[in-house]
Amino acid sequence: IGYRATGKSSVGKQLASELSFRFVDSDTMICTAAGKSVKDIVAEEGWEGFRKRELNVLNDLAGQSKIVIATGGGAVLHPSVWPLLKKNSVVVWLTASEPLLVRRIQEDQDGSSGRPPLSILELEAEIRGVLAKRLPLYKCYGDITIDTSGLEPQDVVRKITGGLKQFGLLT
Repeated sequence: IGYRATGKSSVGKQLASELSFRFVDSDTMICTAAGKSVKDIVAEEGWEGFRKRELNVLNDLAGQSKIVIATGGGAVLHPSVWPLLKKNSVVVWLTASEPLLVRRIQEDQDGSSGRPPLSILELEAEIRGVLAKRLPLYKCYGDITIDTSGLEPQDVVRKITGGLKQFGLLT
């Protein structure tokens, strides 16, 4: 879990490979099922429509094992699914500094992520506002917290596997 541009997908892919698990990006699953980008889904159905699709995907993934799931940044907005997701899982919360998030998102302004803004605010204000609402949820659901600022994905994977060892899940 974590805010947009914290490295969930890139780290998740490497972690899944390291653990010999399957990797799933919940946003990709949503888009594949809809045959549309996040941007198109939101344009046609609003964020509410996207969130309904997201909840369905998370419920489907909750019972699976040997899987690394990169959730969308807003996945924490679905309190009903988190007891199911956490039942047999360890949730890793990836963070990054606000200036780094701004830089990463601005670098992706070409639209390659297909993610529309969450509000009409300037990017810095949007990040600050969304984080203010989501930080308590990330803290609540995250079992392991890692600040990805200044780290390469493989460094983050090492920190996660170290955390999993502390949980007794890896030797």
